[in-house]
Amino acid sequence: FPDSVLLCPGGTGTIVVQCPDCDQLLWQGPGIVSTSALGDTAWIDAYGYYQVSFVASVPWGSCPFNEVVVVTEPPVPQLYSLPPDGLVCPGDSAVIYTTTAGVMYNWEGPDGPIGANNDTIVVSELGNYYMQLTDAGGCVLGVGPIAIAGFGSPIISVQGDGVLCPGDSIVLEVIATGATSIAWQPPLFGSSPTQVVHTPDLYLCWVTVCGAPYLL
Repeated sequence: FPDSVLLCPGGTGTIVVQCPDCDQLLWQGPGIVSTSALGDTAWIDAYGYYQVSFVASVPWGSCPFNEVVVVTEPPVPQLYSLPPDGLVCPGDSAVIYTTTAGVMYNWEGPDGPIGANNDTIVVSELGNYYMQLTDAGGCVLGVGPIAIAGFGSPIISVQGDGVLCPGDSIVLEVIATGATSIAWQPPLFGSSPTQVVHTPDLYLCWVTVCGAPYLL
């Protein structure tokens, strides 16, 4: 008796019992569509636990038995990207891949289908990407989207309306995803993305993103 059976999403599967000495087979479960005339095969269309009761011949006569088979869905494929955050600099490309084994891969991107039947693609168009994988059991499994995005220009975010009253303070924050360097200019100093200021002044910061320096 099989311990488990994989069922494709939205499909119909079979549970086959190899027991020539079994008789009076009775199936129970959440998605039994039909059974064979001998009862040794059940067609099912739902995940869950299935029990088959039967009488089997043993050396001292016949005894009743119960066996349980669990029907599960195939593991959902996962998509990954390099760089891991999916952010690319202008003119660069990203790698999208899956570690799930399959016999056929169909990819789709922002411009439609991509003619690549393998587990890895290299892309330069920004947007969402999807994959449809056919596994060794014939199940078609879809996954996505995974997003590839470009770096935006860095900015300094000012807390509130930027008006600094006597005795107050304001938080300045550099918003720059993927910044490789931050350098606040005098009277401030340091490379922290945030600074707290207490006096009115002109505050500047050099930020490097994708190899390009920005003076904010």
